[in-house]
Amino acid sequence: MFNILQWNMHGYYNNFHELDILIKEYAPSFISLQETNLAAGKSATAPNQYQSYFYNLPQNLTSKRGIAILIKKSTPHKQIPVSSNIATIAIEISLSFQFSIISLYIPPSQNFSCSDLINIFRTISTPFIIVGDFNAWSPLWGSATTNIRGSMIEDLVFSENLIILNDNKPTHFSTHKTFTTVDLTICSSNIAPKLTTNTLSHLHGSDHYPILTSLSTPFTSKSPQKPRFIIGKANWDMFGTTASRLCADRPCTPNISREVATITKIIRISAHLSIPQTNPKVHKKIAPHWSSELSQLRSEKRFLWTEYKRTRSNSNLMLYKKANAIFRKKLKQSKRECLNKFSESINHQTNPKRAWSDIKRLSGTNPQSHITSINSAHGPIVDHKQIANHFAKYWSNYSHDSNFHPTFLSEKNKYLNSSSKSSPATSSITDCKINNIEFESTLSSLSGRTPGADRISYPMLQHLPPCMKTRLLMLYNNILSQGTFPQAWKHAVVVPIPKSGNPSTETSGFRPISLLNCLGKLLEKIIARRISWHAVTNNSMSPQQMAYKDGQSTIDALLLFENHASSALANRNHLSALSIDFEKAFDRVGVHVVLRQLEKWGIGCHILRLIQSFLTNRRFVCKVNNTLSDPFTLHNGIPQGSPLSVSLFIAAFNEVSHIINKYINIDHICYADDVLIFSKLNDLNVVKRDFTNILRDLNIWSESSGANVAVNKCKNFHICRKHKCDYFTIIYNNSPISNTNSLKFLGVIFDKKLTFKEHCLYLRKQLAARLNIIKYLSSKHCLINSATLINVTRALVLSKIDYGLPIYGNCAKIHIKKLYSPYHMAVSRSIRAFPKSPTKFVLVEAGLPTIEERFELNLMKLIPKLFTCHNSTLYETVRSDLQREINPGRKSTISLCIELARKLGITVPSLRQREVFPTWQIKHTSFILSLEKFNKSHTNPAIYQQLFAESTTSLLPEWTLIFTDGSKTETSTSFAVVDDKGATIKVGILPSYASVYTAEAAAILNAIIFASNSKLKAIICTDSKSTISAVLNVMNKSNIISCIRSKLAENSANIKLMWIPGHAGIRGNELADKRAKLAASEPLVTFDFLENKDLYKMAHQHQLKSLMESWRHIQHQYTLNNPDRSKPTYPPNCRCNDVKSFVRLRLGHTIATHSYFFNRSSPPYCQHCPGASLTVHHLLDECHHFTGIRRTIFDNQTPTTLLKTTSLENVTKISKYLDKCGLKHLI
Repeated sequence: MFNILQWNMHGYYNNFHELDILIKEYAPSFISLQETNLAAGKSATAPNQYQSYFYNLPQNLTSKRGIAILIKKSTPHKQIPVSSNIATIAIEISLSFQFSIISLYIPPSQNFSCSDLINIFRTISTPFIIVGDFNAWSPLWGSATTNIRGSMIEDLVFSENLIILNDNKPTHFSTHKTFTTVDLTICSSNIAPKLTTNTLSHLHGSDHYPILTSLSTPFTSKSPQKPRFIIGKANWDMFGTTASRLCADRPCTPNISREVATITKIIRISAHLSIPQTNPKVHKKIAPHWSSELSQLRSEKRFLWTEYKRTRSNSNLMLYKKANAIFRKKLKQSKRECLNKFSESINHQTNPKRAWSDIKRLSGTNPQSHITSINSAHGPIVDHKQIANHFAKYWSNYSHDSNFHPTFLSEKNKYLNSSSKSSPATSSITDCKINNIEFESTLSSLSGRTPGADRISYPMLQHLPPCMKTRLLMLYNNILSQGTFPQAWKHAVVVPIPKSGNPSTETSGFRPISLLNCLGKLLEKIIARRISWHAVTNNSMSPQQMAYKDGQSTIDALLLFENHASSALANRNHLSALSIDFEKAFDRVGVHVVLRQLEKWGIGCHILRLIQSFLTNRRFVCKVNNTLSDPFTLHNGIPQGSPLSVSLFIAAFNEVSHIINKYINIDHICYADDVLIFSKLNDLNVVKRDFTNILRDLNIWSESSGANVAVNKCKNFHICRKHKCDYFTIIYNNSPISNTNSLKFLGVIFDKKLTFKEHCLYLRKQLAARLNIIKYLSSKHCLINSATLINVTRALVLSKIDYGLPIYGNCAKIHIKKLYSPYHMAVSRSIRAFPKSPTKFVLVEAGLPTIEERFELNLMKLIPKLFTCHNSTLYETVRSDLQREINPGRKSTISLCIELARKLGITVPSLRQREVFPTWQIKHTSFILSLEKFNKSHTNPAIYQQLFAESTTSLLPEWTLIFTDGSKTETSTSFAVVDDKGATIKVGILPSYASVYTAEAAAILNAIIFASNSKLKAIICTDSKSTISAVLNVMNKSNIISCIRSKLAENSANIKLMWIPGHAGIRGNELADKRAKLAASEPLVTFDFLENKDLYKMAHQHQLKSLMESWRHIQHQYTLNNPDRSKPTYPPNCRCNDVKSFVRLRLGHTIATHSYFFNRSSPPYCQHCPGASLTVHHLLDECHHFTGIRRTIFDNQTPTTLLKTTSLENVTKISKYLDKCGLKHLI
């Protein structure tokens, strides 16, 4: 159904809230509005998801008349130019057929003729619908009498074969308290059978009734959603109890498919009994701010309107108007409260993507998920089932063997039909049984609530009772040993996700994302971790591939490329680069390529068979508009949305690095399927030859692998500062690869002279779009507190600046300044300061850094990443720069970090060891945590001593007790390892910036090394619960913790880690504590253990100290109000407007004192105190006119001193003073 809403709304802004309600209730695709009452040249904001067309009369300077059309952005349409003296807008719409809608308004005073209307109709070549306020009366459409223009419209309807669609209900309630029909809906006869019109029963704040016209289309109803479990309201106790009972009633079976079905059924039944579900009926979208109270108020005002129409009494009319006013007031209040509630969930730790999603919800915008039509060879498809089948057939055909080279098919069949090679002995680790620690750590790391086709989500798995987890673990081990992935888990629900910047009516404009069963995804995650660990530990994965590796990200790739480019420019050299893009690489990589590479890596035969089963015989259905397609086959490719797919794709693409590595003059970087090859050779002919040969080799590889190079997306790029440099053109498969003056690589735009000018311009545009959100949230209608707005600014704006800032932040100041305006404006708006308020003070008040401060801080945070980098290519680059004494002419980001590290006294740590033993080999028996169950604050030390003795006596004398401890003072950090008699085993000091946590971890590591080297059976006792928690948390990848974990796994039979309480009288612990404190004053060897958190804290402290030194020399009113340069914290119960005034007074910038900036006039003087300049100090402390009020409110206090402390009492007093003095509007 295509709904058309027409309404003379009597003021666009006046009744926008009511329009919003109508949109939510009737979801019109097309809205025609009359009497928008907008002045000429004034723009207006369209509701979310609508595109607007406004016609404001050119001679209209008093905000009267005017029309507008709002049409959903998802509706294919175009505007038809119309030349007429009648205010007209015409739109042509393309659904399953084409038609046009004409919106017009003819005010009572306008003269017109039938020919004027006929000329409008003649410009339309399709069936049409005319909607608008004609101010014409005729019994033909429900009026009691006929006026002149009514007769004209009658003649026109008869002569032009038009049809009146009005339902004879009145459409206007006049000031004379009479009802008339002046709003008409007229259409051409060939479209009339598809149309029905209904005049709504309520005015919605206007004096005209809205009219809803429905156009029947082939998709007349929405498919109902399947019910979803409401996880937030789950009764997990009942869920666990039910699952335990069902598990006992249904015995295990060795048949994998049957066991999968049984476990799925147990979880589903338990969920049905303990978790409420959504209603599967199709519901209208309810605005987030809507409530039952608003529904009741709306019903009351509607009832009163119905009563007035029945009785026509003045008393009932007054009651209606009063009820309408109450409803409007409550509606605005509810919207404000909703804005606050939504925005409070956004903080500095919020993922920017999630923050953006929340802001869209806050604004009433939801991602457009409804696909109205899709183009095909036979015309547009609009039926939901047909659209879903069209997508599914397209993706299935794309993966079909017929679309691949004969070499691909030959190698695929040859590999799949041959028996797998025997795996080396080292692969036994990857093939070993899944243990409980591996299962639990993987399960706890899962996040998200989206279920697969079986409706089971991660929270359900995480709340399974122990018996079900054990059963599921048995199933996983059975699957692994048999090498057969269950068919039920290979059935995917594929959702088309629109690609940015692509047409929404073409199948190629969507990306297929698979929704898989969570039971299968948990097993996939376990297998993916094993493959990743094996590849990293054995250096199987190319170091040039930087995607999906622990501790590596896009910044690693950007640092490496920027370092090469800076080095080339510093040495007056070239840098030639070629960006290679692969066409739908995930969808085209063959299973044989994945298995071939994994076999080369030495992955175990069980996992190889399992992956072969995982990638073959896959089926899927496509879900479009809650409608599922028929099942289709995925013949080739790797399913997107699978946890295992990433590891398999990286393995397959490892062959690309092997191909490029053959060319010694060429370097390259890979990030998944984004490949960048580059060279600093002066001889461009050699570079061209090598680039061409690489493309040739990749073409040969693509014939067997299936991953084709997309020539139209490849870019040839050259960095050089020479004025004349004849750069070459590369021809690939008879097509030239385009040369470009700038290259966007992983989100950062590099230009040929490395100025980053284009990137700053691009970023400025991105920030401007996000700034609109901040402006909206900080407007006078949205009373959101400043703390929330600052967090939103941090999440939306500062996070965008942060990405790549160490790369581009050292560019010329003229370029980086382009970011100042949107950033500073966002911060100013977040605390509701004036744009002209001093920027440095506004930033301090908001607790946000300048871009230069952020750049320096981000550089300091890169130091631990570079010094402990596990990517060998990047690490060798860092080491090379460390050994270089002479700085290059143009300093790269890495060089800047090294300079900063030397300045801060940070040394390169010697510890870079990764985990040799896999995390799943750690056993619970390696930990003695029996004392943890006793609460330290409620347990007597004597009891702890007794419990410790009971826990260790049975192990002695076979096991040796070793005690560790760490200590930290203001100037040093130290650790000690002692035996149970107090003899020192190891003692050392750490850099002063190291935390006591790092000292505790260093002590444990040294104790483990000592015990291992001495071949002792040792129990290492530590009072650091945080360190033991870090070791148990396999997601913690810090170097020192990884080493502890690895060595514990290696010596699991001989070394145990035990937690004991500190300062509980346990003799060994007291001796270790004493020895660690003593070490701080001894000339010992400094260990260079480096923890990222320690350096981050040190970086913040260093920067704060530097800023405070300069802050003390600034003479300004704000530095007096904020002498320690701290971010103020306002009580949450302060009124928003009171805080706004308080902030402006603290900054010293108010309307009264600084409006002359905007007026370009002279500084003002106080009108009550001759010759006294009008300042904040004068208004609060000195003005004689307000002495009485000042004394009453502040007593003997000086008002300006209250600005130093942001307490509720101070804010309230200042606000009260401003109100009493009548100054609030001048602040």
